[in-house]
Amino acid sequence: MSSSFVFVNPQNALYRDAKVSKLVNKILDKVSSIPNYQEHRHDMELLRMITIMIEHSVNNKDKKVKIDKADIVFQIYNKLFDKITPTEINSIKSNIEYLHNNGHIKKVGCFNVIVGILKDWFKRRIA
Repeated sequence: MSSSFVFVNPQNALYRDAKVSKLVNKILDKVSSIPNYQEHRHDMELLRMITIMIEHSVNNKDKKVKIDKADIVFQIYNKLFDKITPTEINSIKSNIEYLHNNGHIKKVGCFNVIVGILKDWFKRRIA
């Protein structure tokens, strides 16, 4: 007799940690696919790309589980570039604030996301 644990799901902190871990791994895969990504350690464009991916993936409307987006950025940078220094952390924080205040971190509309997914799907099928 086999038992199924489909009805048992992580909740609260376990749910948040699992969701953050999965997101970090997805973003690490995406960034690691960029040739010579290590050279872009202090590049604002890399930070912008990472923050936009986080913005699209994290839904903070769920009141039960709050996810700190800046903490996810630091986790990603720590894994991508080994250890980041406190000076770099402060620099990343101020760059995130700059990007946010100047409207560079925003979600793309649902229609544009669907069009982008379809374009990507067609490119993979044709190529």
